[in-house]
Amino acid sequence: MNSQNPRSRSNPTLLLVLVVALAAVAGLVWMLTGDDGAPDRIGSVDRVEGEQDELADVDLASTAESTGDDERADVGASVDELEANVAGAVAVLVEGRVEAPPGTPSDERLVVFAVDRQHTLRALVGGDATARRAFDLATSGADPDASDGDASTLLGTTLVESDGSFRLDVPAGTRAVHLAVTGRYVYSLATTSVALPARKLVVLTGELGAWVTGAVVPPLEAAAAGERIAAGLGVEFGPDVLSGFDMSAIATFGTTRETETRDGGAFEFRAVPAVGAYGLLVRPEGYAVDLELGLRLEPGEHRVLEAVLGRGALVRGRVVDEAGAGIGGAQVQARYRGALSNAVGTLAQATTRADGSFELRNVAAGVVDLIASAERRLETRERFDFEFVDGAVHDGVVVVLTRGASISGRVEFPDGSPAAGASVVAGADLSRLGGGGMTGADIERTRGSNATTDADGRFTLEGLSDSVFALTARADTSTPAPVDDTDAAPERDAPRGDVWRARAKNVEPGPEPVVLVLERLEALRGRVVAADDGEPLADFSVRATLAGSGAMFGIGAERREKSFESADDGYFALFDLEPGAWEIEVGAEGRSTSARREIDVPQAEGADVPVFELALAAGVAGIVVDPAGTPVAGAGVSVRLDLARRIEAMQSGGVAEVFTDVDGRFLLEQLSPGSLNLVADLDGYAASAPTPVDAVAGVTTQDVVIALRRGGTLTGQVFGEDGQPSKGRMVSVQDMPDYAFQRIVTTDDDGAFELESLEPGKWQVIATPNYMDDDSSLDDDDGGAAELFAQLKMATVDIVEDETVHVVLGAPPANPVDLRGRVLYAGEPVEGAMISALSEAGDGDTLSRLKMIVTDADGAFEVRLDEAGPLHLTVQSGMEGGGQNSIEFVENVPVGATEHDVVLELPGASIAGRVTSAAGEPLSGVRVTVTPDGATLLGNSLGGNHVETLTDADGRYEARYLRPDSYSVAAGGAAFAGMLGGGSVHGRATRAGVHVSDGERFGPVDFVLEPAVKLTGRVIDGSGAPVAGASVFARGEDGALVDRISYVTSDAAGRFGYDGLAAGTYRVSARKGERVSLESQPFAIDAESTGEPVLTLEQGTVLVVRIAAEDGPVHDVRVSVTDDGGHEFAGLLSMSEMLADLGRAASSTERRVGPLAPGAYTVAVTHPDGRSRSRRVSVDGQAEKAVSLRLK
Repeated sequence: MNSQNPRSRSNPTLLLVLVVALAAVAGLVWMLTGDDGAPDRIGSVDRVEGEQDELADVDLASTAESTGDDERADVGASVDELEANVAGAVAVLVEGRVEAPPGTPSDERLVVFAVDRQHTLRALVGGDATARRAFDLATSGADPDASDGDASTLLGTTLVESDGSFRLDVPAGTRAVHLAVTGRYVYSLATTSVALPARKLVVLTGELGAWVTGAVVPPLEAAAAGERIAAGLGVEFGPDVLSGFDMSAIATFGTTRETETRDGGAFEFRAVPAVGAYGLLVRPEGYAVDLELGLRLEPGEHRVLEAVLGRGALVRGRVVDEAGAGIGGAQVQARYRGALSNAVGTLAQATTRADGSFELRNVAAGVVDLIASAERRLETRERFDFEFVDGAVHDGVVVVLTRGASISGRVEFPDGSPAAGASVVAGADLSRLGGGGMTGADIERTRGSNATTDADGRFTLEGLSDSVFALTARADTSTPAPVDDTDAAPERDAPRGDVWRARAKNVEPGPEPVVLVLERLEALRGRVVAADDGEPLADFSVRATLAGSGAMFGIGAERREKSFESADDGYFALFDLEPGAWEIEVGAEGRSTSARREIDVPQAEGADVPVFELALAAGVAGIVVDPAGTPVAGAGVSVRLDLARRIEAMQSGGVAEVFTDVDGRFLLEQLSPGSLNLVADLDGYAASAPTPVDAVAGVTTQDVVIALRRGGTLTGQVFGEDGQPSKGRMVSVQDMPDYAFQRIVTTDDDGAFELESLEPGKWQVIATPNYMDDDSSLDDDDGGAAELFAQLKMATVDIVEDETVHVVLGAPPANPVDLRGRVLYAGEPVEGAMISALSEAGDGDTLSRLKMIVTDADGAFEVRLDEAGPLHLTVQSGMEGGGQNSIEFVENVPVGATEHDVVLELPGASIAGRVTSAAGEPLSGVRVTVTPDGATLLGNSLGGNHVETLTDADGRYEARYLRPDSYSVAAGGAAFAGMLGGGSVHGRATRAGVHVSDGERFGPVDFVLEPAVKLTGRVIDGSGAPVAGASVFARGEDGALVDRISYVTSDAAGRFGYDGLAAGTYRVSARKGERVSLESQPFAIDAESTGEPVLTLEQGTVLVVRIAAEDGPVHDVRVSVTDDGGHEFAGLLSMSEMLADLGRAASSTERRVGPLAPGAYTVAVTHPDGRSRSRRVSVDGQAEKAVSLRLK
């Protein structure tokens, strides 16, 4: 796109800033709430060679003088024990050799072991019980409990000979093994798959890590008295996220290891990846918890640590109620502040005596909070303004527990009879996360409760925080004998019993009783067959997700997953599913995963069970090379996913990834056929550019070459509000626009940071207070989520191969202007509103000049601008209430001014209504959007007003602070149209032409929503090739846009899916960069038909509309661009375009519209005083066309 005039776009709204911030913390959301598992189908390609191949010149038999016979005996004993566990009378021999990585220390001793499943390092270290046990036994002799989880089977183990060769026996009849190598330093990134019998030698490679040994020792005085640390003390060694981390590194290496001390306190951790920072945690009895952070290791290093224990502090106090009376039986615990609270857990704990008194011993040194809780009381966190020190005594601590908020109600069966003895649980309403206005901080602050109903089915949940809750009630009226899930043929299936459940979202504490009506949990049945021959499959797995039950990234979704073995004629059944639409995916070894299929539960009586046809899986084989073209070992290869899909994949087990062998070769299997992009990454390099591949069912595409890049370097410095370098800031950098790569670091003493090997392209840089450490908080007392946004410092940078880019965040401006203002509504102050101020003047991109602040109790705010000039202001209210209510203003700050005052009076109109189902039931937590119809205000992104809110428990909503105008109101659909994951069970309905006058309370604008359906289609170019990353817009039958901002994009195959639509007739269009499609012909979609339009992109034209007036500014002018059908284009935006515009300055005299497809359009501008001008223009594919209109 031609961008001769950089000051061309309107200001970013806080809706965009919200998405930016959500993406910035997405990795943290997954890390703190996601699944820690690893995918079942992950591995490394095996390399087989003839026996004439020679081993690299590495002498693994040479050992350091410190290695004694006892230690070598320990390793051998570990192997002997493993071999003793291998079943089978006759063994199958696997022969091969290990190529040790360069720099392997001479005292290394390697072990090869085999399991029956593919695993990554995360699973080997912590995800799979048997694999973990084999790994631990091979590396340290420790023998953890192997009975937990769905464990794999250990097939064999053997020592590697001094020449690198190994001979491994596995049980007779074994058809395939998955091998890994490990030792003191060397480890496998993933297992290597080998089909048996192997006709040639198997070559294994490893990565070079570090060997950590050490000892836990008592305090000096205790050691002098002869005290020793006994065997069996737990020691943990894991990632230190406070020191910064790389999301991809966390996904690959980020697992905490556990061991126990030997007599005398000795411990060790072998084969530790030398990636990122680590922390050592010791939890002793009679001493304080010891935590050491910031431990960085080098490959091949033998690090010796000493954990010197301390006695800790003594804390005495009382837990009392509001009247000061002691509360007996309360639980009191000491915990670190910030993310360490969850990572480390309890430091010390006690139960109060009858008078409420307590005594906490051995409280660890540092910034520590006390947390007190008691039955039917609101949990309280007591913060201290000092650090605890070893040996200190703190007396007189008083913690007050209040009753908190409460929710009362009744649980009943469908016939209205009470459900006695039902369990009721209140927890954070995760469906509101992200687009529903709830942040991770809100979830952290939420304090729930549970209760059991009485004989009348009544319950009271007490001790609740002032939050929004999801309630779940469950009742079991019978306990019949269990039914085997694998016996799933329809004629033999039987229900498991009368299990009932009820859910309610968006419930706030208060006097209004809540009625929960139970529904019987049902079974879902289906059948799985091979797509090629129709034969039933016996072994497969089924994954079910309740549609619309999750929030962004699918967090909090209701899921069921089960593996079936030897299924009868391919039949399966999933039990205990609540009624609703369930999205089903089926996978099997050697088969591609089925497309998601929505099935209603309960299934219609007598209906045929759904049949899932699984095609043969596709594969891709190739080689990864460095920038010089040399093959590299240990590079990870995976399918490139955008942020939402990657986070969702991590929650369901991980992103499928394989690693290259010693020759740089890889084999990626279990792929679904179609167009996809592969990406390779390796520490020390930038990831490859996406490599397109057409995967074919049953075929392994060969000879794919993926080239790593050197990348660029980003250096930077962060300044605080005081103008001084800011130490310890958390800096997140992420590539745009799909956030495929994320890195997080913290600033040093000079506020500086540096990141190397970043992928070339545009990156977003965001600095925030370090909410991972103990110095920052998102408590309401500290401003909550609004304060988080107010402290963001942001910029965008262009990373170039082999170049260094420097960015400064928060630097003191050269010509500052102190802006003071107030936000009022009906003359009264508005507290807690967030203000974004963006000056058109000044250097830097949009994000770097964006200032954010929160109003105080008087509605007042102060902020320092970089420079005088036209100023774009957005008032954001209701962040904590479930949405985004943005009101946009433009203010002129006179050039030369050093101070400026402004009063922002919020408009007084509103639109209200109610959303119900077709059965008349109120629908809570439904997304409602209000945007202006037609023309948009110049200098504003969304026409001056934009409201995103959710319905309450009674299905009601109200959009406030509206200017007099004509609006479109839409209800239903997924938040951000599913861009951040999640979904909707209610189809989106739109009502255009809702006119409100100044101060009018308009309504009701009610909606009756039908079940959601999905529109799918394809975007191609003129040659018929698929186009990835195209933004898709949809209009209803009346011409109204479903979403003014498009969050829907096409994938690598050019396919797109528009979720959460109502059945009906639509037109769609797509655009990407300078290319745009014509709008499609009208087509209908419903539960059976998804439309399948094909949109062809061609060169479009951007209209550059420039407005001037003979008298005064033009920022209140409205701009409209319509086609002959009256369809408005001036307000269309895509998320990718908004993100790209972050690098441009705003303008109050110009509006860019498009790209537009060839054709005729009417450009019109209207001033508030009634003056207007219009012009008819035609475009035919030129890159830009300027239109100047002057108001007289």
